Amino acid sequence: MAGVHDQAVSTPDHDDDITLASYEAAVDRYLEHSFPPGPEMVRYLDRFADLVGGGHVLELGSGPGWDALHLEARGVRVTRSDATHAFLTRLRAAGHHARYLDMRTDDLGGPWDGLLADAVLLHLDRTQLEELLDRARRAVTDDGVLGFTVKEGDGSAWTTVKLDQPRHFTYWREPALRDVLTRTGWTVRHLDHVAGRHEPWLYVFALACRTGADQPAQDATARPSHSSGRYGSVRIDLHDVTGDEIEAFLADHLCRMRDVTPPGSKHALDLDALRSADVSFWVVRDHDGTIIGTGALKDLGHGDGEIKSMRTAPNKVRGGVASALLQHLVEHARGRGLTRLSLETGSGPFLAPARRLYEKHGFTRCPPFGDYDADPNSTYYTREL
Repeated sequence: MAGVHDQAVSTPDHDDDITLASYEAAVDRYLEHSFPPGPEMVRYLDRFADLVGGGHVLELGSGPGWDALHLEARGVRVTRSDATHAFLTRLRAAGHHARYLDMRTDDLGGPWDGLLADAVLLHLDRTQLEELLDRARRAVTDDGVLGFTVKEGDGSAWTTVKLDQPRHFTYWREPALRDVLTRTGWTVRHLDHVAGRHEPWLYVFALACRTGADQPAQDATARPSHSSGRYGSVRIDLHDVTGDEIEAFLADHLCRMRDVTPPGSKHALDLDALRSADVSFWVVRDHDGTIIGTGALKDLGHGDGEIKSMRTAPNKVRGGVASALLQHLVEHARGRGLTRLSLETGSGPFLAPARRLYEKHGFTRCPPFGDYDADPNSTYYTREL
């Protein structure tokens, strides 16, 4: 066994029923010894919000409801659920709709844009978890997001730590967890090893594999890369900003920006600037390899980055391309250790959809930054990572 298993008790039958009964009996003690999300969990929830955008998610095992509150502040719609009546009573008293749901047996509903289960699935045995993951895949949309956390280790154990009541935990190692996710129709997007207060954890994001015949091949066991990635039927790749196709795509972008931007308010980077050493540039490719979007990240130093050259092909606007690309840029920036992302966009009606996109993804308006000056034709956004 790995981790803290002190105050062990004998192992009875129906492990999960006994664990549920312990939460019912000791909910007050649980709340006394639990805390709202700390920095590591806040980062995890922010990444979940980035992946689902403004979608509708089902939270399994809402407990005190702290995670749901954070997600709702990020614009995510959350349906709370729990199998512990004591938690449901408190959630409802606080004015939240909360649904009784026993994840072992009950219909998960849907289709949801995502499912979140923070420190919940660790109470299931291995067979139960695989069965739940299979049902969860059928409860979300294609490319729906699954976020969950489990304790890292070997075997399983009982403990009375925290509640003074028996609770049963199943521990997981990364290879076994990846295998069961692959078998049940999920592709691992991120799997992070996190040091907890007393024991190590695995923080997981997985995307539902597409059910159509055009599902692209993916290596579900490979570690995620911030240099490229799949989002549905599109692929996002780093690009060196050379070649006729990309030059024509960007030339059209600059031409369109000139048409809607007053003289003196143009801030789009040209080809030479995009090839600079402090700029990383990505293209979005459709299923047939055609470039349908671009975006860049400029390193401003001191942990700050700037998003540049966001553009979607006119025939792909409102098709999710910009949202997938922005999500990719945020994840890449976070992976590089940046702590803040900022951007400049136009203030006119033509760019209203762009402003809504940035706000949906957690960016807030801010004063001019870097080398920018105050300009009524520009709107500035920033976001901490």
